[in-house]
Order: sequence, then structure tokens, then C-alpha cells
Amino acid sequence: MDGLRKEGVNFVHFDSGDLFFKSFYPWKEDRPQMRLKSTYILKGCNELGLDVFVPGELDFTEGRDFLINKLLAKANFTVLGGNTFDGLDKTKQLFESSTVIERGGVKILVIGVCNWDYNVNKPKQKVSFKDPLKTVKSALAQKDESIDLVVVVSHLGFEKDEKLAADVPEIDVICGGHTAHQLSKPKIVGKTLIVQAYKLGKYLGRLDLTLKKGEDKKWKNLIVPLKKEIGDDEKIASFQTEYREKIIALHSKPRQGKKADRKQVFWFSRLCGHCHKEQYRFWKNTDHAKAMATLEKENAHYDYECIGCHTIGFRKQGGFRVANEMDDFKNVQCEACHGPGSDHSDDVYMTRPRQKKTCLRCHDEEHDPDFNYNIALPQVMCPKREVKE
Repeated sequence: MDGLRKEGVNFVHFDSGDLFFKSFYPWKEDRPQMRLKSTYILKGCNELGLDVFVPGELDFTEGRDFLINKLLAKANFTVLGGNTFDGLDKTKQLFESSTVIERGGVKILVIGVCNWDYNVNKPKQKVSFKDPLKTVKSALAQKDESIDLVVVVSHLGFEKDEKLAADVPEIDVICGGHTAHQLSKPKIVGKTLIVQAYKLGKYLGRLDLTLKKGEDKKWKNLIVPLKKEIGDDEKIASFQTEYREKIIALHSKPRQGKKADRKQVFWFSRLCGHCHKEQYRFWKNTDHAKAMATLEKENAHYDYECIGCHTIGFRKQGGFRVANEMDDFKNVQCEACHGPGSDHSDDVYMTRPRQKKTCLRCHDEEHDPDFNYNIALPQVMCPKREVKE
């Protein structure tokens, strides 16, 4: 999300796509939660005062009709994407090409273009894309002399943004997406500034512009990490609370169909403790043994985006697929590090290497940016077992 500011408090707020969904090929069990989450993302954007949104290909994950008729129909912001057309009726444009925003006496022509080389067609919900260059040039051809600034909000990707800037030098700023670049300093092509602010809402891109007639624009660009220290907005926090309550209700329903066959795959820590008593006692006092409690405290214990790292066997062979079947699998148990008990033998367990990548499956940059492997490992590494000859 990127902003343009004149001196004072006059901001313009843009989002360059892939806002509502994270994966184009989700698990079928995830889709109800994904749809629910997308409605709260929309509510959040309305509350934040988003001005312009350009859809990315991931925003079409649940189909064109869901995006346009269920989500964007309730948007308080402008949706642009002039090169996006109905897949059956190639003359029917799905989104407007441009809009004019005036803030603090500055008139901004905002043009939106979507990623046009990505196949997002789905049965009966097809979308087609045309050349974004034509869309931009057509919008510029209608520009009048009162426009002070031309901004393109783009989901084309960084390299194509560079080409667009070279082909259309009249563009002042390109706020880009799709390739998830983190540009602390804008890329300058001619007189065009190209900015991106990474992905997943982890950063806010802020571009401050000073405009004076007869002079080149002056700029200052910031990439602001949205860390815990910033704190929660009360209204947005209430959306999260409501969303998690609905997730619990959604996933508490009994699953229809046959449950997974768990025999001879996962044995669970209580069985490990019969033989590995010292190790089991140690594990019981680690944070791994209380992993589910941390989610329960946040009311996130049925959230499919969270439970995989706070359990064992989630969507693995012999494990569990839906939240209301996870009882035996709760917490980060022995088999999270040592592998399923069905592969049990002294040779396997004693020689299995402790690999950093095992920890980084969950303690990654996205979920645990402050994780230090060398400090954390001794806190969860069980005492070595003495093997009798």
C-alpha cells in the first residue's frame, strides 16, 4: 500500500493487488475460511480509508463473480483495472480505467492496470486482459490541463513497470505490486518514480511529494514495517475478534465423510513417554508442549492459517485435515522433530540430525521474525538418551 502526500495531512491511499487471498490453489477445506477472511479484509480497507484498489490475479481465486459481486460491491473505495474484460464478451470492461482525486488543491489522475499475462480463467467466471500500455495511453489522452500529477497503480510486476515508465514518460509515479519488491529507494526511469512495498501487508510504503510549478518534483520515500510496537487500532482489532469467533463456529461443525486412517503413523507424545521418560518430562515444560494454549489465548485455535505450526500431522498422511479432529495432535509434540512414530527405531531416532530447516518451517521470517535458532534450540532440545549395549 502506497501513499502520496502534500504538505499537511492530505494522503492518497493505494493498494496494488493480491489483497484478499494468499494462494491461487487452496485446500478445499480452507475455502470457507478464506471467503470469510476476505470480507473482513474489505471491512478493514473501508475503515482505513483506502482510495484506489487494483486487483491482482490472486484476488480472482474464488472467481470473478465472488470478487465483484460479493466483495467489491461493498467497497467504499474506487476499483480500477482498465485492461480487464469479460472473458466471453471481450468488449465488456470489468473495471474503470482511471479516476481523478483532488487533495489539498492537487489534482491527481490515477490509472489502474492489472496483470495481463496470468491465466485466472475459471468455468463460467472468465476474465481476460488486454495490453495495459493501450489502457494507460488512452487514459492519458483524455487528461486535461488541470491535472498536476499522473499516478499508475499497477499489478504488472517490477520489470513491466520499468518498461511502462520508459514507454510512457508522462507518468509521474508507478505504485506497483505482483513481484513483491521492497524498494526503500524508488527506481527512477526518466522522471518516473517506481515504488513497491513488499507483500502481505507487512509494510506501509509512504511517498511524500513536493510539487512546485516549473520545478522537478521532490520526494522522500519510506518503507514502514508494521510491527507489534505500533499497536492495534481498536476498530480493526474488533474485526479480528469477530472474525475469529466466526472461524470457531465455522470449523466446529462435524466433518462429513470418512476420517483419516491414523493407525501406525503418529503415536503421540504420551506413548513416547512410556520409554523416554526423562525426555518426556523435559518436553512437558517447554513452550512446544503449550503451543496450542498460545492460540487459545488469542481465540485462534481453529484458524487454519495458525494451527499447522501448533500441532503435529496437519494435512499429512495419517494426520488430520479439519480443526475439530485435532485433539490428539495438539501442541508441538515429539514427532514434530523426530518424525512419525511409525518410523520408529533407535537407529532412526538417535541418528536423525537436528536441522535448522525443521525449525524454520514455522519459525520463519513471516511468522517469527525475531527467531534465533542458536538461542532457541537449547530451550527445546531434549536430554540425550543413554543407549545400553
